[in-house]
Amino acid sequence: MSGNFEYLQENEDSLAYFQLAKSIEQEYAMGDYGSELASARRIAENIVKFVLDQNYLNNDDTFAQNLKTIKVHHLIDSRVLDLLYDIKKVGNEASHSLNQYEKKDGLEALRQIITLLYWFASAYCDYQGEVPPFWKPVLYSTAERQVVYALSADNSDGYWPRYNGLEKVGKTTAGQDLEKDWSANSQYLRSEAHHRISQYMRTAAVPYNLDWVELAYRKDTNTWFDDRAVHDVLEKSGYRRDEALRDKTGAREWFKVDVDHVKEAIAAVKAGRESIDGPVTETSEIQLRPEQKDAVEKTEKTFKSKYKMLWNARCALARRCLRYS
Repeated sequence: MSGNFEYLQENEDSLAYFQLAKSIEQEYAMGDYGSELASARRIAENIVKFVLDQNYLNNDDTFAQNLKTIKVHHLIDSRVLDLLYDIKKVGNEASHSLNQYEKKDGLEALRQIITLLYWFASAYCDYQGEVPPFWKPVLYSTAERQVVYALSADNSDGYWPRYNGLEKVGKTTAGQDLEKDWSANSQYLRSEAHHRISQYMRTAAVPYNLDWVELAYRKDTNTWFDDRAVHDVLEKSGYRRDEALRDKTGAREWFKVDVDHVKEAIAAVKAGRESIDGPVTETSEIQLRPEQKDAVEKTEKTFKSKYKMLWNARCALARRCLRYS
């Protein structure tokens, strides 16, 4: 899934809102508009608290009182204040009523939160990029395939020396055409990765070179992995994140490494090794008890027609099933 909020990852303060913003997109895609409106209210309420805190004012009151304080002290312009009141009103109704909301309500809430977060990132998080083009969320397709990539900043013009010697190791998805060339670093994979990566690298205004891309898939276990698995291998092999860049921008994917060692780290993940030169880690099939197996089978059946299921189980059962199933 692409998104409207990738730029939030570029700053530590805005990063705190990224996951909830992504969940709003997911709730819209699922048609869970009531939950989406309530989530939008949470973001608005916490932004209000942040604004008060930045102005050394008490932010422990209710959302309504905090908004009133902002209004009295003229801390933000009327356009943003009206937006906050609108999000609060609709979010309150969604949280405390049985109203059924329509797609147009969800779309309006999504556009409102995009506007609010862009204002917040620009006003308080030093974001200087343009408003990203609007992207209407769609459900993640199981036919989409995960890929991992390595890219470096293009310093050919001499304006980006800060990124010399670094590789950004990330993940994205590729499309559904099974007749395409899915081999490592194929033209098709590079095209798919470029299309998705450019959407959020453009907001950072850093030109880049895509150095490598391949499927994040282990044939021996028939499982997919993500960029975090590659990060773990790199760190256990002695390659570190750029901590100064991470602390300044919140970007956690830039490593002091070259592309060849990133390729070796990906190969290590696929082989089941914890480091580039480490031994293969033996993995054994997890044997579930009858009640655990029953829980997994019921969940699998439920998810074919629904997207939520509540488990009433002791922590030990839930933890084991969620981790290994």
